[in-house]
Amino acid sequence: MIKRKNTRDVIHYVIGAGKSIFVAEFYCQNIRGCMFSQTASQFTVKAEHLALLKNSTLFQEISDSELETICKVGVLEKFSQDSYIFHQDESANTISILVRGIVHLSQLTIKGQQVIMHYLSPGDEIGILALFPDQAYPVTAVSATDCLLLSWSNTTLAALINQFPRLALNALQMMTKRFVVLQNQYRQLATERAEQRIARTLLKIAHKSGKCDVQGIWLSPPPSRQQVAEMTGTTLYTVSRICSKWEKDGVIGTNRRWLHIKKYDMLKAISDDNHHLQ
Repeated sequence: MIKRKNTRDVIHYVIGAGKSIFVAEFYCQNIRGCMFSQTASQFTVKAEHLALLKNSTLFQEISDSELETICKVGVLEKFSQDSYIFHQDESANTISILVRGIVHLSQLTIKGQQVIMHYLSPGDEIGILALFPDQAYPVTAVSATDCLLLSWSNTTLAALINQFPRLALNALQMMTKRFVVLQNQYRQLATERAEQRIARTLLKIAHKSGKCDVQGIWLSPPPSRQQVAEMTGTTLYTVSRICSKWEKDGVIGTNRRWLHIKKYDMLKAISDDNHHLQ
């Protein structure tokens, strides 16, 4: 169940030189989700933020000193689990880097069916259409876990692009990558078996947020079978049938708290259509 509140307190932490500037804004509507509260003194700039920016397509080939300048005008936002970050068709006015947690991007079809489009993990960009004027979010962003985002308003980002022109080229490259991803998803839906798509989706999630040990790869929290069905363009029945068979054959294990990939190589072979479980 997604949490909704009629009122909320939004606590913004503007990253400054080794300290935080406290700005409190009070909204009457739930515009960007339900957030935790904390005092300004609790937050200090961390190296993880700069590291995430360096790995983001948007900030490639930006120097450390320039990244520090970009961080100083950023805003840290905390979202509790199952909160809306933004809604489909809202004005795109904020772009964020996911610092901590998992975010689902979903879209409603004309018939009212929810389809999960992307599964985001730390380092991924959220709300990239805010880079362009007069755009609306084509998806709804929901925090699947407690999340921390580093965000910039579209007006702040426009000023940064004027200051650092490299950001404009990076933005174009980022949009091109997203377009290629969508092309590949369309091809997979048109040409691949459901078993392949499901295996590839689990491996993609494992690559982004899985934890490895000697027993395999663990996904926690796990994607639900309904979510996997939405991400792969198939039905809940099909996902349940295939995953149950994989569990029986020892490829994966699941419960409500985690999904365990026990035989990575076998799942990879299924995604590549090089192996069929008998």
